[in-house]
Amino acid sequence: MLFQGRLSNLKKKGDKSVMLLLDREGNVISSSDEDHVRIGRKMEMVISAEFSIVDFAGRGYIAKTCATRGYQGYLGMGWLGHVMIPLESAFSQSNGNTLEQIEKTLLDGVMNHAESFCPALSGIAKGADTINHSLRRVVWNGQIMAAGERGDLLRLKSILRQISKTGDKTSSVFADSIKNLYETVLSSSLQDVQFIARLMIDIMDRNLYERANDCRWWVLASDLRCILAAGSPGDEDLVKLTGILEYINSLYTVYTRLFVYDSEGTILAESNLHNDGLTTVGRKFDSGYTQKIFQLNTTQQYHVSPFEASWLYNDRHTYIYNAAIRDPQNPGKVVGGIGIVFDSEPEFEAMLLDSLPRKEGTFGLFTERTGRIISSTCPNHPVGSVLEIGTEYLSLGNNMGMSNIISHRGKYYIVGCMTSFGYREYKNNGDYSNDIISFVFVPIGDENANVNRTEKPPTLYSQTQAKEGIVELATFFAGDKMYAILASEVIEAIDSANLTKLPGSRPYLAGTIPYDNSIVPVIDLCHLFGKTNDIQNAREQIIITKTDRGLIGILVDDLDSVPEFESEQVETVPEVIKPDAGYIKGVIRSSEESDKEMLLVLDPDLVLKAVQRSHEVCSAH
Repeated sequence: MLFQGRLSNLKKKGDKSVMLLLDREGNVISSSDEDHVRIGRKMEMVISAEFSIVDFAGRGYIAKTCATRGYQGYLGMGWLGHVMIPLESAFSQSNGNTLEQIEKTLLDGVMNHAESFCPALSGIAKGADTINHSLRRVVWNGQIMAAGERGDLLRLKSILRQISKTGDKTSSVFADSIKNLYETVLSSSLQDVQFIARLMIDIMDRNLYERANDCRWWVLASDLRCILAAGSPGDEDLVKLTGILEYINSLYTVYTRLFVYDSEGTILAESNLHNDGLTTVGRKFDSGYTQKIFQLNTTQQYHVSPFEASWLYNDRHTYIYNAAIRDPQNPGKVVGGIGIVFDSEPEFEAMLLDSLPRKEGTFGLFTERTGRIISSTCPNHPVGSVLEIGTEYLSLGNNMGMSNIISHRGKYYIVGCMTSFGYREYKNNGDYSNDIISFVFVPIGDENANVNRTEKPPTLYSQTQAKEGIVELATFFAGDKMYAILASEVIEAIDSANLTKLPGSRPYLAGTIPYDNSIVPVIDLCHLFGKTNDIQNAREQIIITKTDRGLIGILVDDLDSVPEFESEQVETVPEVIKPDAGYIKGVIRSSEESDKEMLLVLDPDLVLKAVQRSHEVCSAH
């Protein structure tokens, strides 16, 4: 029944999973649902695989079997944890851990880090993206080849446009499917962190329940009661008291010291497990505490200090559990007390660390309702500091939790929390109130990462159907904007995979690339626009174009199409600013609304001159 209660407490309302404890042979020791899986039933274990589909009682389940990771080096009796989730509910989001409550801008930022929370799916998405961009380059090059032609090649243009549209539609469908799968993974992660937070707070409540039991149990020791009841203990009595405390402390190493004090609050004897150099004998215990302890009415009552820095713990934060020692001949008379100093730093840290997922950057916390941290696995969130988080987390009722994706100190995190719910009578019978909240922070990535990566903007123009007097432009993207070059000036677009950076080269020179038995210099177009550009990005393309001084490559982010425009749509740069226009040959206004952004037509010769001129100006300064 005890194990069944612990397993059931780890489940949420609506959770259809079955949690089991198995022995080494796979026999059920305990079940969260004995009506479904009875004690003694032999189960099909799934140890070597990440998970497997198993059949049980005529239904399919996703199952996983895990051995313990141990707790502070103790690996238990070789029992195994086993969980089974019905296939029909495995991917249900009816538990409330959906992404609907997350702001779109936050979710978009998180999706930039898909590789962090789902590497396998991210690899598939990247592969599909590479295929789509390769297809786009083939179509774009076909359109360049057919530019200015009529007859059969004119029909080729139409075919290529249809291929491009089909490719874009396919890519959009695939991207939406991948996005839905990502969201499913994130929803699952939201469930996971809340489960872990519940496990951590459960371990804490059960552990501190034992601390409350210890102090109540030890005050019943007859030698302690007799010596203190006699009053004015001699040296032999004090040695005996010390021996008793040291023996107990050697067995219960979760305490740094145990101490006994008289009815005046003066410490008579102590144990000092870690020989920390502090001597407490002869000093008075806090009078505020002793008055409360001496007013306890029964042996079932105890008193716990607030979580605060104490001289009994070398001015570090901890709990001190106390109980009253009573006269063996007159149980109504209090003759002293016992205090036990919980070794909070390593013990709480072990509770957190042994529960956290093994992902770099993950950390766990225990906090009070004020947000004040009482234990932390992260140096940037020290004990005593206050957690910066929304009040909705800190105001949850007992035995309630939540999970979400948040931005915290410049990073995205999946966060789960759970408020303490006690154990048996501990914190549940009104004698002690101390709400603690456990937090799990699993990192996703930096908030400002990939901020220059944007979705491809919509086309800024409508293609003309003019039969003559047309201009064909090769359009592409650099950063978040679309630009164009006369199609007649473009040779073709190639992949940037073979781009070689030249050590010590000018900033505008992205590198060189072999092309048609020659080496072609490649200009980093984003350098002209004052934007950074990662030349290793697989989405980047290089446009090989003509200039008066030979072929050059222009590094761009993506290709668009080769549309036709009426000649009068192309407006030349006004003469008054032409000397200062840099690399712009002309502009095309949007054919829809006049206030929309214009399409800039670049001149490869002017691009080359502009970057070289900018270098000369910088050198002069």
